[in-house]
Amino acid sequence: MTYIDFNPYLNGEKNKSILTATQATEESTTFAFSADEADFSFFNKLQQNGIYLNKNQAKACQHINGPLLTLAGAGTGKTTVLVARTSYLLYKGISPKNILIMTFTKKAANEMIERITKLTNPQLARQITSGTFHSVFLRLLRHQGFNQEILSEKNKLIALKIILKQLNLQDSYKPESLLATLSLLKNRMQATEELPEKDATQKQVKKILLKYEAWKKQTNKIDFDDILLETFFLFKNNKRLLTMMQQRFQYVLIDEFQDTNPLQYELIKMIAKPENNIMVVGDEKQCIYSFNSADHAIILGFERDFANVRVVTLDVNYRSPASVIGLGNEIIKHNKSTKSGNLLATKQNADKPMYLRPSTTTDEATAIVSEIKKHVASGKWQYSDIAILHRTLANSRSIFEALVQEGLPTISYSNGEMFYETAIIKPVIDYLRLAMNPEDMKAMSTILPSLYVNKETAMRFIEEQQLFYPKDRPLLHLLDMPNMKPFQKKKLKEVFALLQKVINKNPVSAIKEIRSSFYDKYLETTDKSNSLHKEMMIEALDELLESAKGHATIFAFVSYVDSIISEHQKMTEQGREIAGDAISLMTIHKSKGLEFPVVFLIGMSEDMLPHKTAIHADKMEDIFQEGEPFKQKMLALEEERRLAYVGVTRCKEELYISSPTYYRGAKADISRFLLEAFKMEKKQSVWDCTNSTCNGWMKVDNTADDKKERRCPFCKSQMMIADKAVLQ
Repeated sequence: MTYIDFNPYLNGEKNKSILTATQATEESTTFAFSADEADFSFFNKLQQNGIYLNKNQAKACQHINGPLLTLAGAGTGKTTVLVARTSYLLYKGISPKNILIMTFTKKAANEMIERITKLTNPQLARQITSGTFHSVFLRLLRHQGFNQEILSEKNKLIALKIILKQLNLQDSYKPESLLATLSLLKNRMQATEELPEKDATQKQVKKILLKYEAWKKQTNKIDFDDILLETFFLFKNNKRLLTMMQQRFQYVLIDEFQDTNPLQYELIKMIAKPENNIMVVGDEKQCIYSFNSADHAIILGFERDFANVRVVTLDVNYRSPASVIGLGNEIIKHNKSTKSGNLLATKQNADKPMYLRPSTTTDEATAIVSEIKKHVASGKWQYSDIAILHRTLANSRSIFEALVQEGLPTISYSNGEMFYETAIIKPVIDYLRLAMNPEDMKAMSTILPSLYVNKETAMRFIEEQQLFYPKDRPLLHLLDMPNMKPFQKKKLKEVFALLQKVINKNPVSAIKEIRSSFYDKYLETTDKSNSLHKEMMIEALDELLESAKGHATIFAFVSYVDSIISEHQKMTEQGREIAGDAISLMTIHKSKGLEFPVVFLIGMSEDMLPHKTAIHADKMEDIFQEGEPFKQKMLALEEERRLAYVGVTRCKEELYISSPTYYRGAKADISRFLLEAFKMEKKQSVWDCTNSTCNGWMKVDNTADDKKERRCPFCKSQMMIADKAVLQ
C-alpha cells in the first residue's frame, strides 16, 4: 500500500485537480527603502540582522498610534512583525516602560524579548513588560496586596473531590468536568451565584461550585481563572488604579489574538483606553481553542469595537509549498465566519501532497511506518523532520503502537498521558487483570470506584482482612465491610460473577461484557455535567475494542498492553536523549505555531476529522450551555475545518494525508473537508438563506418556486432566490 498523488476521488468522479496557491509578486514580497528615508537606519539594522520585511509587514511595523488589526495567516511571519514593530516603537523614542506585550505562553514572551534585544539597546528591551495574561496580572495583584496562594491543577481536583464526598456526590460528577464548566463561566465573566437552577442537575452543580468558591475564600486561595477575574473587578471598582495602568501601558501588543476569551478581551480594552494604541495580531482561520473559552468572534468584531481601526493583512506564506497552501486555501474557504482571503505562496515546489485511502487505522499506521523507514534509510529524511498529527489521543493509538513496535524514536506530546493508562481505559484493563489474577491488589484499587465504594477505605479494609483472614479472592472481603449498603453488596456480587464469566472469553468479548454489564452505565452516571466528555469516553472505549481484536486471549492482550506501557515509559525516560532526532507525534492542537519539513495528517475521515462530537453538536446538551442547536453545530464544524487547515499548514516541504475506509469496524467516508476542496463548483439559481451565519441553501425545482416563501430548514431564517456557487 503506497501513497499516491493527492486526489481523494479514486473512482473517476467529476472533480478538479489540486489548486496551487497564487505566487506572491515581487512587489508584495519586498519593501524597498531609500537612504534618504527617515527610517533608513532602522530598516537597515533589521536587514543586518537578517530581517527583510515585505510591504505589508513594513506597514504594520511603522504603525504607531491608534488601533491596528494585523491579520497574519499561517507562515506569514507574525512574530517577526511583532518584534520589528516593538523595536520600531523604541526607535521612535517610546519609553519601554510604556509598552506591554501579551502572549499566550511564557516561552513566546521570552523569545520575543530575546529577539528585540538584538535589534535595539538590550537595557531598553528588558524594561518592556511582557508575559502571559496570567503572569502580567498576577504581578499586579501581588503589588496591590493580594496574597492568596495559587492552587495547582492537582490541588483544585483534590479540593473538589473532598467537596463531592462531603455532599455524597462523588459518584455523580467528575471533578475535571466541573472545573472545566467553572472555567468557562469565569472566562465569560459569569458569576457562580447567577447560575440558573432549571433542573436538579443545575441545582446540584451550582451548590458544588458555590461550596468550592467559599472554600477558596475561607482558606485564602485562588486559581488561575481567578487571577483574571479579580483583576477585572479590581479595575471596575478602582478607577484610580485603572487610570494608572492606562497611563503606564500606552502601547499594547497582543499575540495570537484569535485565541482570546471574553474576559481577556475586556481586560485588553480597559487598559488600552483612552488612546487605544493597541496592536492585535492573529488569524481567525486558526482559532481552535473554543474548549478553553477562545471566541473567534472577538477577532472578527475588532473593527466594530474600536474606531478608526487600521487593518493590515499578512498573506504571503514563507513556509509551505504552493500546492500545500492551495489545499489549505481550498479547505478553509468553505468557512463562512472568516475575514482574510487566500494565502499567497513564495515556494516553488514540484512535490504535491500525497494521499492514501487505507482500509483501517492499522493499515494506515503500517503504511506510514513503511514510508518513514524507506525515506530515512535513503537519507532523504531525518526522524526529527517528521510530525504525525492526529485529532484525539484515541486516534493516535494505532500509529503510536506501530512506531513503538518498529523501534522508531518518537516523542509523544500527550502531556504524559498514555492511552491504556487514561482514567477511562485503565479500569477496564484492570478488570481483565483481576479476572486472570484475583489477588492483584493494584488492579483491585483501580476498579473500586466503579463499585461505588470509597477506594481508600475499601483498600485499607481488604488489606487488613487479607493479612489475618486470607482469601483466594480478596475482593470478597468487602461483603463484610461495615456500612456496606445492599446495592453495593449486590454490585460486588455481580462484578465477582462477571470476572468468573469473562476469564475464558477472548478480550473483545470480555470487554464488551464488562461495558454492557455495568461500566458504560457507571461512566454515564459519574459525569452528568458534560455530554461532550461522554462522547470522548465512548470513543476511547471503542478504540480499546479495536485494539483487542488482534489478540486471541485476555492474557495475550494484557501482555501486549503491558509491553506498550513499558516501551512508552522507556521512551518518556529517554525523551531528552532522543529529542535531537525523533519523530513528533502530537494532536493538531499541540502543533499550532510549529512547523515541520514532513507532515503526516492522519484520520481524515468522517467522525475523526471532523470529529463526531462536532457532527452531532446540535444534539449535545451540556449543563449551563444554551444556544440554537443549528448554530452550535455550524460553529463546531467550522472549528473542525480550522483544525484541518492548521494541520495542513504545518508543512514546510512534504505533506501526506490519509483517510481510513473503516473506523472501528464501521464504514467511514472521506472527510468532507477534503471532498469540498476537490469538488467542482458551478453557479446556479438556488434558495439561499439570508442569515449571514448560516450556510443553508436549497435547489429551485421549478419556476413556480420563485413566488413561494421559504424558510431555511436549518436556522428557520427567510430564504431568497440567488445565484450561488454550488459544489457539484
